Amino acid sequence: MKHSVQNQPDSIRPTGGQVMKAARRSRRITQEMISELLNCSVLTISKWERGLTQPSYDDVLIVVEDVCGLSYQDAQLIAKKAA
Repeated sequence: MKHSVQNQPDSIRPTGGQVMKAARRSRRITQEMISELLNCSVLTISKWERGLTQPSYDDVLIVVEDVCGLSYQDAQLIAKKAA
């Protein structure tokens, strides 16, 4: 029996931090660059990417779409392949 993505547990879907990390790495952008753009610390970016805390959806979109030039869906696919 096939299951749709919507029926899969959340653990299979990448977190916002994982999507951000995948987009950032695909464009060879450092955590330092992102922290300067978002006016937060590198430690904050690191915590988001490791899943210790979660970024706001707006912050994820800024990094993925505005900084990296990717759609959220494309970045999500990159993150799934990296997992």
